Amino acid sequence: MLNRIIKIGELPFKLAHYLNILDEFKNLYYKRPIKNNVGGMRSQNMFWLWSTVKLFQPKTIIESGVWKGQSTWLLRNAAPTAKIYCFDPTPPWQHNEYYKDELAEYFIDDFSNFDFDNNDIFAFFDDHQNKVERIKQCKEKGINNLFFDDNYETNVDHLTLSHVFNILRNGSDYNYLVEYLETYIVFPSLFKLNSGDYYRKDMMLFDKRSFSFDSPLNIENYSEYYSLFSEYQNEYGYNYHWPTYVKIK
Repeated sequence: MLNRIIKIGELPFKLAHYLNILDEFKNLYYKRPIKNNVGGMRSQNMFWLWSTVKLFQPKTIIESGVWKGQSTWLLRNAAPTAKIYCFDPTPPWQHNEYYKDELAEYFIDDFSNFDFDNNDIFAFFDDHQNKVERIKQCKEKGINNLFFDDNYETNVDHLTLSHVFNILRNGSDYNYLVEYLETYIVFPSLFKLNSGDYYRKDMMLFDKRSFSFDSPLNIENYSEYYSLFSEYQNEYGYNYHWPTYVKIK
């Protein structure tokens, strides 16, 4: 069995750049259109996605998996002038509570069936589809900067990168990822949750050793953010779902 892989390359921006905009995110988050986004992104993953896109400022964003539209709203606030293409078999306006971006284009087909003529593209996947295949599709289209939600390591409902790297640890998928990924970063839970390696999240065994770097915040120095990033902790395990940045060679 091959080695576990929790990190390839480095953060696309210095960690200090992320932490310097915590206040801006906090103020933005309290203005979110969907107050109870069950089934979609919560504050922890929203922060890592928003801050990464804000720092990149791509010209084009692909969003695969829209749900009620909270992440579309987040992406728009991170990159106000970007062209956003939203892909989901169920449009957000079929939900009782939703956000629709008037400047975005919405499709019920899969993104893989489309071609894009801009080389400054950032792709976000929250669609519970085979993540290795998503990387292959992006490589074929020349899309290099990717962000995945739900990169679970265990009890997966689709093939994830963390499962390939840390559970399967062999085979063609593992070798493909090692060959073609320039960067692989699993953003951690923002707060240090306890002193051990494990805690229970829903029915999954959460392993902090799959983080690419340590949780950057502690309650003593960042207490003002604790309630924001630990909401729903009893029901949803600190609303953390393994947000992951990938750059393809």
